[in-house]
Amino acid sequence: MDDLLARLSTLTTREIEVLTLIGEGLTHAEIAQRLKRSQKTIESHRLSIGRKLKVRKQVELARIAITAGFVNLAGGLGRFSENPDARTVPAAALRTELSRRKKSQEILRSIDAATTAVAGEAFLTALVASLARSLDVRCVAIAQIVDPSRQITETVAGMLDGMLLPPTRIALGDTPWVNMPAVRSRLIRTGLLSAFPADPLVRHAHADSGAGSILTGPDGEAIGFLCVLHNGRLDESLEPELLLRLFAGRAAAELVGLRAQRRLAESEERYRLLANHSVDMIGRHTPDGIYTYVSPASRELLGYEPDELIGRTPYEFFHPEDLAAIAALHDGLRTNFDPERIRYRFRRKDGTYTWIETDVRSVGDPGSGRVQSMVTSSRDVSEQQAAAAELVRVNEQLEQRVAERTSALTAAIDALTESRRAVERNEERWRALVRDASDYIVIVDADLRVQYVNRLLADIEYADVIGQPLVPFVPPEQRERFEATLRSVLEQGVHCTGEFESVMPTGKRVWEDRFSPISIDDRVVGVGIIATDITERRATELAIRDSEERYRRLVEMAPDGILAHDGALIRLANRSLASILGAPEPSCLVGRPVLSLVHPKYHDHVRQRIRRLMVNDEPAPRARLELLRLDGSIIEVETSGTAYDANGQRMVQVIVREVGVEVVRISNQARSQERGD
Repeated sequence: MDDLLARLSTLTTREIEVLTLIGEGLTHAEIAQRLKRSQKTIESHRLSIGRKLKVRKQVELARIAITAGFVNLAGGLGRFSENPDARTVPAAALRTELSRRKKSQEILRSIDAATTAVAGEAFLTALVASLARSLDVRCVAIAQIVDPSRQITETVAGMLDGMLLPPTRIALGDTPWVNMPAVRSRLIRTGLLSAFPADPLVRHAHADSGAGSILTGPDGEAIGFLCVLHNGRLDESLEPELLLRLFAGRAAAELVGLRAQRRLAESEERYRLLANHSVDMIGRHTPDGIYTYVSPASRELLGYEPDELIGRTPYEFFHPEDLAAIAALHDGLRTNFDPERIRYRFRRKDGTYTWIETDVRSVGDPGSGRVQSMVTSSRDVSEQQAAAAELVRVNEQLEQRVAERTSALTAAIDALTESRRAVERNEERWRALVRDASDYIVIVDADLRVQYVNRLLADIEYADVIGQPLVPFVPPEQRERFEATLRSVLEQGVHCTGEFESVMPTGKRVWEDRFSPISIDDRVVGVGIIATDITERRATELAIRDSEERYRRLVEMAPDGILAHDGALIRLANRSLASILGAPEPSCLVGRPVLSLVHPKYHDHVRQRIRRLMVNDEPAPRARLELLRLDGSIIEVETSGTAYDANGQRMVQVIVREVGVEVVRISNQARSQERGD
């Protein structure tokens, strides 16, 4: 009996089925037919079960990729790929892989939550702190290239052992990331300190391993790097190199924004220096004429402090006889954007009236005709007005005796009027900057359906987005280009970047979208999209160009001569200065030594003024001196100067005004007419 049981235990399924059929009393032919049908049924079930297992396996692998975010699963899940020799996936290995992916997802969410609500320097600080905490490393740093010619970088945010790092300058050649512009990212598993002992970050962290990612600007140029350093081995299961690449785009956008803000601040500082030290009184008015800004020149010109005029209308101070002419010009400026010039009498603080000449221009949108403000530049022309009045008086006395000279006097008056209109001034308002919004992160599958999104607008639910096609969420006019970009990434496996616009509840926004392929077993199964709001950056760039153009035009339109030098050579000159010195063009003065235009007896005096401005940063009061015109003649001028920084270089700006030329010419002409010449 035991032998029989042992024999039965070794029978195959097919042998047992044959014995069963024999027991039913079937013939050999019937048994063969029944076994044939049974074999076909078994084979059909086996193929069906195999297909279901394969589909279930692919779905599980896709779910792992989507859950983990921007992860190339070709390496990490390679052991779970289709293998004809492998019939099952080890459950323990799959659970381990799922646990690792879940931890990576939690790290991604933690960093995203810590950096979502901040921007600028606050974002960079939050990013390094989150990376240091999530990856459990000694040091995280973000550095920008501050000297491209010498490849010098400076840290803008960093953390070592939980403490913020001060700004540190590092030669890029001394760092592990010297080849970063070429490879974009790098992982060094061991031997970091021995290979790069000159890097202060590596040295302070006693780093043995590290990872870094390059930061690129709008044109693809390298602008800095983001790195993590550890004194032991990095936990590669947390995919530090991937995390750095994921947040490198946002960090680069913040660096570009900070650079743009600094450039705008420098440009506006140059404008303020010019306005605050101009001999003319610079003013800005509402369309109704109320002062909103007055430069310090109001003290000397009118006796008022700027604060005593701001918020008041100049009509309180105009001479009653000039009100009609001023009001007529003012009405025209409400729709006319051409510069205008007018002379009138203005009541000083001491109660006396003084003659003022003002250049005025409306600022706004010429296309719509909407005036937003008016900019004025005013100067004292009392002496010129007195000379003109004297000329009129002499002309009236001589009119009967020298009637033939009437046309000459009229021509002289016309020439004087024309000369007063020779200089124009222009100023435009600057625009306020807005800060970048946080990035949007989206993952779509090969059918372009949304599988993951980090956040949504307030009125949209996740259930309305997950599993839905992404393209319909894009504005209609951009859908074709957006879909073409996605398909290019899916078909070619390349990274792409593009700009797209959208209409949000807060208005129209401009986005920089970066598209990255997601691969499993070297097959692209989806696309990751990082959308950065660059609306404010575009606005900032426009503001920079606007401010620089405003400064250039202000200098070109100034009635006084303006030059800028570096302590030795002239770097900038306007047309008024060229006219004063007898140069045909301002370019004839650029590059000349400053002292070559100064009379030798004033050389020591000018050197002392330059030293006080550039070295001691002391203000240089107005001073009279003699300059040499290009034809060798001598001219007396009044100068004032101030120092400023331009792109890291110390410069001196000098305002030059010719002394008494207009008054002397008019007085000589009047005396000549009295003699009957």
